[in-house]
Amino acid sequence: MINLQDTLRKHELWLQNLQNDDSGERADLRMANLGWANLHLVNLNEADLRWAILSGADLSGADLSGADLRWASLSWASLREASLSKADLREANLRGANLSGATGLLTAREFMAQFDRDEHGWIVFKAFGVHHDAPNYWTIEPGAFIEEDVNQEPCLECGCGVNFATLAWFKQEEVTKPIWRCRIRYEDGPDITVPYNTDGKARCGRLELLEVLT
Repeated sequence: MINLQDTLRKHELWLQNLQNDDSGERADLRMANLGWANLHLVNLNEADLRWAILSGADLSGADLSGADLRWASLSWASLREASLSKADLREANLRGANLSGATGLLTAREFMAQFDRDEHGWIVFKAFGVHHDAPNYWTIEPGAFIEEDVNQEPCLECGCGVNFATLAWFKQEEVTKPIWRCRIRYEDGPDITVPYNTDGKARCGRLELLEVLT
């Protein structure tokens, strides 16, 4: 039987010494039963599970709110009815994971609700050249549509696609590049991908440029 407390203690030590020596041991909890029946063993709320191996584990009903799951392997894990509020899932592997009934995950519907709309779509904002130069096949002028294939993996904070953000994000980041007022048409809504841990950015497959803000 897995001694979960001891496994997590060794994992914490492994994380602390990741760059220095071989102290501790990376948590390998693949196929472990950590669901409802065993939740009394340990509190996973706000646990540091970076790089943990949880492939195929049963985490049904687990309270993982605030847990640091960056780079964790959760492929084919059961997260049914788990609480993932404020969990950090950046770069986590959720391939094949069962998220039925899980709570706390940001949806595209919730994220897009903060943007104004008109009869054609959502009004969003974009700037060019903030982190990367615009592709040479984009035409950047009012009325133009810019397109890109979208990486629809929500655990990726940055991925290919046409990136856009809230106006508040640009103000927070103190972006000095011209900010465009844009539109994502309703018919392009299915391509919108919102990272679970977004700070105000998302990506889409096609964006209509309207005007530069003054």
